[in-house]
Amino acid sequence: MKNKIIILISLLVFIMSITVYAKTDEPSPWAEDSINELKSYHTFKSTTFSNYQKNITRAEFIYFAVRVYEMFSGEDIKPDPSISFIDTSDIYALKGATVGITSGIGNNQFGPDMLLTREQFAVLMVNTLKLGNLEMYTPNNYQFVDENEFSSWAFDAIYTAKANDIISGVGQDKFKPRDNATIEMAITITNKILKNNNNKLWTTDKTSKIINLSPFNINEVITDLSGSTVIDNNSISYQAYGVDLNNDKISVKTAISNEGVGTVDTLNNLAEENHALLAINGTYFSAYQDDNYAKDPYGILVMDGETLHTGSDRAVIGFKNGQVDIDRIDTQIKGTTTGPLGSLEWYGYWINHSIPNDSLSFTIFNDYKQETNSLYGKNYIIEDNTITDIVENESVVIPKDGYVVNLNGLLGSTPEQVYELFEVGNSFDFDITYTPENNQHSFWKDIDYATGAGPALILDGKIDIDYETEHFTEPKIYLNAAARSAIGYTSDNQLIFVTTTSTLDELAQLMLSLNCVEAMNLDGGASSGLWYDGNLIRTPGRDISNIIYIQVKN
Repeated sequence: MKNKIIILISLLVFIMSITVYAKTDEPSPWAEDSINELKSYHTFKSTTFSNYQKNITRAEFIYFAVRVYEMFSGEDIKPDPSISFIDTSDIYALKGATVGITSGIGNNQFGPDMLLTREQFAVLMVNTLKLGNLEMYTPNNYQFVDENEFSSWAFDAIYTAKANDIISGVGQDKFKPRDNATIEMAITITNKILKNNNNKLWTTDKTSKIINLSPFNINEVITDLSGSTVIDNNSISYQAYGVDLNNDKISVKTAISNEGVGTVDTLNNLAEENHALLAINGTYFSAYQDDNYAKDPYGILVMDGETLHTGSDRAVIGFKNGQVDIDRIDTQIKGTTTGPLGSLEWYGYWINHSIPNDSLSFTIFNDYKQETNSLYGKNYIIEDNTITDIVENESVVIPKDGYVVNLNGLLGSTPEQVYELFEVGNSFDFDITYTPENNQHSFWKDIDYATGAGPALILDGKIDIDYETEHFTEPKIYLNAAARSAIGYTSDNQLIFVTTTSTLDELAQLMLSLNCVEAMNLDGGASSGLWYDGNLIRTPGRDISNIIYIQVKN
């Protein structure tokens, strides 16, 4: 009898735990419409839409505030590298602090796990909207019966939020300022803010634009082309999606891990963090490098018009003003330093690549890498195109709006004279030139986004694989069937994402059968992965360095 009672009690506890979880995970009826409406924008992470009745933390809230700012401004916030918190490295906390939504809770802490009250929610969301100088109604004569419970610093924000239909009361003319806010409350209020401020003017010192937001139908832009085919008597199944680049509501971008160049993350995280509709793995990287060292990319990476990494003589896909091109690209880094003793023209080796100890290296690090992470050579700190400091044989932090140049080994036949030209106060400047094989120079100048991998599969409508030129010399690379990823485009501006298992020759024929006029191979093997609308279509066997993805324009 005692055993039966114990079993019954255990069963009741189990059932109650399931009931509590379900209640937390399911939205309240009043929130359901707002949840569905916010989902329809396709600009929030899929993980946002769960645990609806859970009390919201500061880390969870700041995501909503930052996304409102980014959607209204039309710009992705780039965190200020000089800002940090001792209790979190969350990218949205850093973004929020960069633009002034929050400065944390004091003592260099953000308090990511602290629960947010309703009055705190009102203050932070009103702060977010004020950053864009939005036209807002002033509080009227309405009075909450519990305003004596408001904190003094929240008083004005609560009534401003009420007057602008951001946060209402809870009934009976009460606001309940000290009650905890919830996930579904954040979703509902975010959805209200997006709708109520559409067509208003958003103005900051960097941006002035009319807010223009609307729900997005993913099926109007992306088509599932997956299937199977027979190539050289081999049956090949493939996962494929076509993207209509003629639609002006989407962008094609490159992304890396939030931790910077040389770090890795899961395909799912990379896609979610960048609010992707569709994503595929990108260039090669040093996947087998020990985790204590940088996992450097091997190919060209350009993001937001800035070069994150360089490579040469391999196929690259580039995007600019809604157009796309694939070509074999040669890269040149050329610069000049000038001082009282004269000028020196020089050629660089890498952008954001690890520095070898035993060979000559002339490497430039920009702020897409947090620090150089090298103990070798001389580091020249460059700010406003001027050498401001020199640090030898230790890792240095990349300055905001500046960069670091590392010179390791002997440069030229008279190194002492060369080093004398790299002195504090001397001017320093450089350019990166991308030279395409097929002479589309105007397209590749000031390119917006680019990813290099290779080899090229199709150029100018014909299969054109050149293993020797692109330095793919190991027979196993091109003779063996393996997990593959590829990207290409058609004559009517449809971008094609593909994953499959095949040889490279078979992959080229597959891309041709999908009407690609140009196509190229991406990193494969355990890196091969494809993600669509919140789901992994093909799961990589390891964390990856970078992705090419489709995003709804902010």
